[in-house]
Amino acid sequence: MNQNPLSIFRQHYPAPRGGRREVWIAVLFGVFVGCFLVFFRPFNLNNQPDINTPIAVAAYGLISAMVLLFFLVALPLLLSTLFQDRHWTVTHQILFYGLILFSIATANGFYINQLHDYPFRWSNYGWIITRTFALGGIPIIFIVLFDYNRKLKQHLHIAQQLSTQSATTSPDTSIIKLKSDQSTTAISLDLSTLLFIKADGNYVRIYQDKTTDLYRISLSEIEQQITTAPLLRCHRSYIVNLNQVTQVSGNAQGLKLQLKDEDCIIPVSRKYVDIVRTRLS
Repeated sequence: MNQNPLSIFRQHYPAPRGGRREVWIAVLFGVFVGCFLVFFRPFNLNNQPDINTPIAVAAYGLISAMVLLFFLVALPLLLSTLFQDRHWTVTHQILFYGLILFSIATANGFYINQLHDYPFRWSNYGWIITRTFALGGIPIIFIVLFDYNRKLKQHLHIAQQLSTQSATTSPDTSIIKLKSDQSTTAISLDLSTLLFIKADGNYVRIYQDKTTDLYRISLSEIEQQITTAPLLRCHRSYIVNLNQVTQVSGNAQGLKLQLKDEDCIIPVSRKYVDIVRTRLS
């Protein structure tokens, strides 16, 4: 059966994270916009040279950068529960970029009014928004779809390489003892039955065979004590037992680890993909 071409818009896409990469994107985009307008003066910017000085024109780039910093960096951090991979799709990303484009056009439109002392008119505002989306709408859709396909192919290729290797991992019957500052009793991890460890606020849940135990210790503290074990941090909320991985799958968001317990599918964050790939191979 042929797949509906529009189904691509419902596919999972990496949600914005608000990290250092996004900061650089905002800064470089603002610099590009400012330099482009200063040197090429499009949109009749030379009509009023007494007002459109290089600094005044470059301010368009600064405004664009500030809007991008808010949406790409501040907003994902402030609304972290909204920007989650589990419900973020290609459509969400396109709408998100469209909102950014709308906000940049609005902010620069108000700046134009202040710069030239123009009164606000809905007709002028509509013209700015329409022109902005006419120029930027199609490229946004193209960029998101292109990036989705690139990420999907990359992660599917990695998953295909690793699935066979992970399925033949030898069992490990070792017992690992963890120390916790909050308890005098050591935490025992049986690698033959341990599936994964998940962060739960100030605690962690240890999923071992069919049991779940709650301990007051952080994932970072556990990570410091398992450097030689087959346990690996693969997500900000997960440490997984690589010996329990039977299959690796992938989508545009990254890799998914299928464990021997078929109900357990552990996500791999983008920052950990290369580490997981190295350890599994």
